[in-house]
Amino acid sequence: MKKKAAKTHTSAYSRSQMRTAWLFLLPNFVGFMVFIVYPVIKSFVISFYDWDGLTAKRFVGLGNYIRLFQDGTFQISFLNNIHYGTPFYSLRHSDCLPDECEDQGN
Repeated sequence: MKKKAAKTHTSAYSRSQMRTAWLFLLPNFVGFMVFIVYPVIKSFVISFYDWDGLTAKRFVGLGNYIRLFQDGTFQISFLNNIHYGTPFYSLRHSDCLPDECEDQGN
């Protein structure tokens, strides 16, 4: 015999609280979309064009990325970032150091 799923009834007060929470979150969400998400997506799309911002765009596809990865200066700076950044970020973002982790198993 199949069991019926329990119906969840939310009270008017609970729905009101949810609506209020969403209304408080809405400005932050809109700001995040307008000032973070949209510019990142727009920059990614523009990266596939040869465009100086004044003249007409010309689609070049992956040509900009190919030219970037063939550039010696970029290769050196990329390797320097890996060389100097990896130890910093691995220590910076480690959740705990060995001395701190001893008592966390309890």
